[in-house]
Amino acid sequence: MSDPQTQPSTVELAETAAQAVRELNHRARGSDAFSGPAELYRLVAELVLLADGLPQLLNQLGRWLHAEHDTDRVRSDNA
Repeated sequence: MSDPQTQPSTVELAETAAQAVRELNHRARGSDAFSGPAELYRLVAELVLLADGLPQLLNQLGRWLHAEHDTDRVRSDNA
């Protein structure tokens, strides 16, 4: 993110989320990844919240793309 005084763009937020998942993949590999079951439980709960929000986000992206297509601002090369 460029300027800490401005809100991150939508793409910057997606980049941050992708980086966080990559980092979690690395950190969760070893047997010492968690201090105990409670920490793992909390991580899983946060990941459930993340996963639960993805269908709404993908639907919103689809609606935006369809609206842009309907107004001829984007087109499919397959048509």
